Amino acid sequence: NLGTEDLEWQHIYACSSAAGGLKMTVHGLVYDMTARAAREAALGAGAVLNQVTAGPISALDLEKTKEISPKDRKSV
Repeated sequence: NLGTEDLEWQHIYACSSAAGGLKMTVHGLVYDMTARAAREAALGAGAVLNQVTAGPISALDLEKTKEISPKDRKSV
């Protein structure tokens, strides 16, 4: 309970896994801790993981991320 009935916002973002799961990439500082935690959190939320990276994002990592990106983006 937030203690109010009036909530205001500028943008609302929503996602449903009804069509087969949310495709995600996860990125962490190091594989052993933050990337692993991000991976587990995404999987726990029902995501379909397409990429896991750690450390500075390389040009190759960025290109792979762009290729994974949905082509038919819809704004809300």
